[in-house]
Amino acid sequence: MKVSVLSGENTGDRRRARYHSSIIDSRLLRHGDDFSDLPESYVIFITERDVIGGKLPIYIVERQITNTGENFNDGEHIIYVNGEAKNNATELGRLMHDFFCTDPDEMHYKQLADKVRYFKQDEKGVETMCRVMEEMRNSIG
Repeated sequence: MKVSVLSGENTGDRRRARYHSSIIDSRLLRHGDDFSDLPESYVIFITERDVIGGKLPIYIVERQITNTGENFNDGEHIIYVNGEAKNNATELGRLMHDFFCTDPDEMHYKQLADKVRYFKQDEKGVETMCRVMEEMRNSIG
């Protein structure tokens, strides 16, 4: 199984999901491999706002045979997580709160808070983050 989590601008463009799913597949299968060797793939978009517009916390997209209503079951799965759904009464809502929270002391999930604290407050973590950001900047420019 291959899982890719994406966020950022233009995450509401539904063709972007199609694009990322195809890129995953093209990298997982080599020339001559059998198509049945493709693993299940999940492309997960965590968005700042409700890009689908249905006021749901999560949208699960599956292909369907429209004239029978059956799932196509090709192993491709696309999930949109609505970052606006910061409902503290649900696990997903608490996670969305933490994803968009910059203060680890205000986070619900200890593991995530500990990582944020490490990369923002620990000397080694800050150095690591600065190095990664520098490498990203250099690879672009």
